[in-house]
Amino acid sequence: MPLVIEGFDLLYKGQSTILISNKGITKINSAKMVSFLDSIRAEGDIEESEFNCRAKAYGIESQSAKDFIGHSIGLKEAKDYYFEKTIIISQSESQVLRSAIDDELKQDVEWRTHSDDLSGFGPRSFFFISGLPYDYRRIKSTFFNLAECYPSSAICVGYLEKKEYVISSPHIPELGNPCHFCEIERTLNHEKGVPSKNDWSKLLTFCREYELEAPTLNLSLMEKAYISGAISRKINLHTHTFKTYRYQDSCLPQCRTDLTNGTYREEVIPHWYLCDCIGA
Repeated sequence: MPLVIEGFDLLYKGQSTILISNKGITKINSAKMVSFLDSIRAEGDIEESEFNCRAKAYGIESQSAKDFIGHSIGLKEAKDYYFEKTIIISQSESQVLRSAIDDELKQDVEWRTHSDDLSGFGPRSFFFISGLPYDYRRIKSTFFNLAECYPSSAICVGYLEKKEYVISSPHIPELGNPCHFCEIERTLNHEKGVPSKNDWSKLLTFCREYELEAPTLNLSLMEKAYISGAISRKINLHTHTFKTYRYQDSCLPQCRTDLTNGTYREEVIPHWYLCDCIGA
């Protein structure tokens, strides 16, 4: 069983060592305990058997080590992940972006394309559909096929909207929360009824009408870093055991990352009454 250890730091002062964590400041006089803590400081998650072996190697009784860490730092058993697998569906992701995402994700990821067979995954999977480039009809077809086949799974879509990278709310059909197309269909409907000065919504309307891919600008290395970071953060939030509590308000909003400065913000998206996810 993996153990999750809260973040901490050690400050060395003469013969004593100061332990700093969210629980406060603790003075440690035991050289064995200091060496043991230093060996696990970078771990974050550690298997209980490995924890016990290391404690024994440093001459510390494992239960005493757990009691001390639980009191001074924070220690808990990792729970089983709700989402059994992460699947990223992408048509033409750059190798730089893909490698960065693979490095950052805590859970193993499987890469697929829209034309691949998307059957046979577990009932609780996390699907991320990359909209680079954004093909409205292809993404919509894949999205609702997944929603029908995997009602207990989550489905996110990431896409560029001018100079922002947007990640939709993770739609879970059984939960019935708003989906990516609640936002997109609302935008298209408003553009049709009351044309705006928003170049992106005009482009999206044009591409949908003529069944074209919305073109993607050439991305700089910094912009790719912002995008890979946003994707990794969103997927890890739902597929990895964190050291802090997560609530509906922090899990379900739509996320936007400004590609000019990396600013990150969240917004709650309401249902669009004509969206296909209503009553699906």
